[in-house]
Amino acid sequence: MIELPVNTRCNEYNNNVNIWTRTRDGIFGQDVIKEKSIEYLPMLNGQSPEGYAGYLKRASYVNFSSRTMNASLGQLFRKSPIVNDVDEEMVENINLAGSSFNYFFRDVAKEVMIVNRVGILLDYSVEQGRPYLTAYSAESIINWRVEVVDGIEKMTMVMLEGKKNVVDKNDKYSVKETDIWKELYLDEGVYYVQDWIKGDGGGIVPVSEPVQPLINGKVFNYIPFYIITSSGINYRISNSAMVDFVNLNLGHYINSADHENMLHWTGAKTVITRGWGNKPFPVGGAADFPVDGGAEFLQASSDSGLKDELRHKEEQMAAMGSQIISGKGRYVASAETSRISSEGEYATLADISKSLSDSASLIMSDFNAWAGSSDMAVVEFNSDFDTQEIPQGKLIELMGAVQSGYMSMETFFYQLKGYETYPQNWTLDDELKAIDESMKKQVEKRDMMTPPELNIEKNPEVE
Repeated sequence: MIELPVNTRCNEYNNNVNIWTRTRDGIFGQDVIKEKSIEYLPMLNGQSPEGYAGYLKRASYVNFSSRTMNASLGQLFRKSPIVNDVDEEMVENINLAGSSFNYFFRDVAKEVMIVNRVGILLDYSVEQGRPYLTAYSAESIINWRVEVVDGIEKMTMVMLEGKKNVVDKNDKYSVKETDIWKELYLDEGVYYVQDWIKGDGGGIVPVSEPVQPLINGKVFNYIPFYIITSSGINYRISNSAMVDFVNLNLGHYINSADHENMLHWTGAKTVITRGWGNKPFPVGGAADFPVDGGAEFLQASSDSGLKDELRHKEEQMAAMGSQIISGKGRYVASAETSRISSEGEYATLADISKSLSDSASLIMSDFNAWAGSSDMAVVEFNSDFDTQEIPQGKLIELMGAVQSGYMSMETFFYQLKGYETYPQNWTLDDELKAIDESMKKQVEKRDMMTPPELNIEKNPEVE
């Protein structure tokens, strides 16, 4: 059996990496899109390099993709994730690089939105004496193997690729970037880690002997590497919510280039003459053209098909963005159609929220086990994507009910909390204490503003 090189990329990776790159480019924006020129904006037939340069310069890539993704993330993290039964200090520095659980998983959610694939490695720091998490992009997971073990599909090998800065041996001020690999694998049901690096001769060599991580003195019988997708922890590859959106955005970009190109050549009235040759000819109301010649004006139509197509794609992207965030498009025929859309392919943000909740709960439970705790962690990401404003007059109505004795303070607080008037996790006791503190401060402020009594000496002559 021939051993393949460590940096071998599996077929699934090779079949999808271009899709991931295109989606990332589309979200990154105009700079990278134009930098790749003909990859995203093909040359027109017969177009010269100079002509294409102008064509490319006039094109405009309006980044609807990034705006939609950021709006989706904003909705998902409008309320901070709730993390129960995990050490608070570790939650505030989940990756030992200063990132809190909230910010770490915001980046995870972003990766799921863009390419629908991100890996999380659960590891242990001997120096810090605690577990931590490290995230790996889809492009970093270059190879993996899944086998059936005891009737269950289990990942038995994962190869991760990355970069590392190495100080030059001959010049301590010179730093060069080199490729590194981390191999995670099961051998006879036991988890091992093997690090690799590119050697001086160009070959790939092991950094050290394989390491057998232990959890509370016991070996792992699984690889603590979790690939998160919109359908939960899943090693299979599927397109992200943003793939079709970016493709539509790139089509809009091409239409924009054609439209701007048309305006460039025919936006101003252009005179086309026949029969004049190199002779000058008069222009104006008294112009006299020869019988065998003539002239006409060429100008772009304001209602051109290209302009209509631009508007059409913008409407499609608006509808698609609505579907991603709320699970409902702009055109809903019936309540049944709405229900099917919400539960089907368009419930993208809801899918991601549930996936993150389930995946993070499992990961953080394993995290607890390595930290010496038997607690099962429970993580909940926001799944409420609708914001409500208090209707005009509603607050007065509720307050009147409280003042008249027809509504308790508890019910009043519950009603206002439904409109997100109070901070997340805010309780009635918190609110009553805050009101009490506010009243004390108002009294103190009023006392400070009260002028002192005037000390007027009596005039003995008046007495």
